[in-house]
Parts: sequence; C-alpha cells; structure tokens
Amino acid sequence: MTVYLKDDFEADFGIFFSKISMISLKVSHTIDKFSKSLKEIEAEDNMEIEVIEDLGTVEIPKELSDTLFELTENLKNQIYFNSLAVMIFSFLEFTLIEYCRLIDSYIQPNKAFKDYRNFGLEKAKEYLKDNFDIDFGALANWEEISKFQRVRNLIVHNNAYIIKDYDKTIEEQDDFDILSKMNKVIEITSSGTIFIKTIDYVNETLEKTVELINDIMDKTKVEVVKKNSTDNKKQIE
Repeated sequence: MTVYLKDDFEADFGIFFSKISMISLKVSHTIDKFSKSLKEIEAEDNMEIEVIEDLGTVEIPKELSDTLFELTENLKNQIYFNSLAVMIFSFLEFTLIEYCRLIDSYIQPNKAFKDYRNFGLEKAKEYLKDNFDIDFGALANWEEISKFQRVRNLIVHNNAYIIKDYDKTIEEQDDFDILSKMNKVIEITSSGTIFIKTIDYVNETLEKTVELINDIMDKTKVEVVKKNSTDNKKQIE
C-alpha cells in the first residue's frame, strides 16, 4: 500500500502522476505485444504448407470447417482481447482509488475515503461526488467507459456470458440493448457468449480511460490545493 509523504501536495502529486504514467505505459506496452503476437499468428495461418506425402485426403464438410474456424477465432478474441479489457479496467480502478487516497490525506473530507463501503470504481465515484461535486456524466468519455464497464463486468463476473436470467431470451437480457448497439466492436454469439472483436477497440478504450483519469485529476487538483491551504491556515490560527 502506498504511503504518501503528507508534506507537500504538489510533490506527492508529482510522485503519484509519475507512478501512474509508468503503469499506463506498461499497459500500453502489453497491448502492443498482444497486437504483434496476433499479427504473427495471422502470418503463420497464411503460410503455405508443403505436402510431403499424400496418404489420401478426408473431405471436411464446409459447415463443419466454417464452424471450427469461427470457434478458433472466437477463442482467440476471448483470450486476447477480453484479457486486455480486464487489465485496462483494473488500471482505471487502481488509479482512481490511489488518487482518492492521496487527496484524502490533504483535505478534511466530508467523509473519509476508508469509511465508504462500496468497492473499486464505485467507491471512488462516491467519494469524488461527495467531496468535489464531480458530475461523472459530464466527464470526458464517461459514457463510453460506462459501456465498457458492462463488457468488463460480464467477462469478470459472468464468464463473458450475457445471460443472467435463464427465464429470458438473449434479447431480453439487461445488457443486450446496449451491447447489441456496439456490434462493430462486441460480438454476442447465439449461445450468449460475448467477446471483443478488434484490437482497435482495446487501444481506443485505453486512450479514453487515460483521458478520463486526467479529466478527473484536472477537476480536483486545484480544489485540493485550495482546501489544503485553508485547512493549514485554520490549524495555524
């Protein structure tokens, strides 16, 4: 657990920002490595194979071969892209929780961060709303990140499965309306499994996540310095 210096907010903020920037670069580097691995796999799939000895051929029905091909593609996307999505959301939660802990040590909050009973992103959101009147609906990319959170929650909490209520069809599930409108980047299979379709969506989501974090810090940093100065002045008096 990080221990902040509690002597100068600008110094501690600089240390925090450097740490978060390094983690962001690490996440970005991991995505880049995944992307290169995918290209290598695709290149191998397209290689011509020389047949040394023909011992006879077995004809595979086209429907079966198409199904097998689709299965391998789906599995590849689930393993690569879904894993990256989880990592990006973990980066968002970690950053905001650590940021709340940092600013909590410099102001006299209406309610201490440790006293909030929610977890993860919801805990950070509640704290920032109460102490800084942050309107999350007005933040950069919040709508997109909220949709992304639905995808991540299904991956983590429901094994990438959209069906939660087995008395309803896929189309009647809570997340279907939103995810079906994201059909360029999210696949919903006939069995109810979901997965991310493109590496571009992963990269764009990371960029939007970083922009969201920066927006929150920009909206709170000046206020933290102001509150900290006021609190210090009161203590001197």
